[in-house]
Amino acid sequence: MTPDHPRISDIAIVDPLDLQKTAAIEVEITLADGSQRRCYFCTHRAMDQFGDWNSDTRVRFHYGSHMIILGGEISDALVKAALADIERNGDLMECTQPVGN
Repeated sequence: MTPDHPRISDIAIVDPLDLQKTAAIEVEITLADGSQRRCYFCTHRAMDQFGDWNSDTRVRFHYGSHMIILGGEISDALVKAALADIERNGDLMECTQPVGN
């Protein structure tokens, strides 16, 4: 990979996976250079449970480049597989944010 496409050296799921029905699951990624990034995994079902309310409606909305949506359940294996695909496609930096921001 080029410097524009850093390699993942470790993936840590921060939140308990049993929260996935009502919340997004935070994931921290350590890159080969030692820097850390984060993203959030969410199921479509949980999206009704959190997020900002669209003005004058009962509809929640979500946006941000660091949110990754899975159609089914979130598992350790699916998180790692999704991040591996994102890394292979060269989109890791766009789909994550630096830890500390």
